[in-house]
Amino acid sequence: MISSVSLNGMQAAAASFYKSAQNIVESGMQAAQTMETPDIPVTAVTGTRAIGTASTAYVASEDVMLNEMTNMMIAEQTFKANVEAYKVANEMAEMLDLLVGK
Repeated sequence: MISSVSLNGMQAAAASFYKSAQNIVESGMQAAQTMETPDIPVTAVTGTRAIGTASTAYVASEDVMLNEMTNMMIAEQTFKANVEAYKVANEMAEMLDLLVGK
């Protein structure tokens, strides 16, 4: 029982990790497309930040990146916790088998 719950938890964590990675890629692609728009003049000046669609796209992408990286770290830790629970459940089952005498 615990093993199947742990396996489901690992699958859910892996799916969450993959979805976050996909969101990061999509966000980066959207930001790049917005920044490449030719009708938006953006001049890089040291120490200043550009204002306009390109800058807004970059900031949105940065926010997505931070949120999704946090989600990926949570998914990683969730996966690891489920692996440990799975190991413990298997060890308990083996001990029970030894005690019962199978």
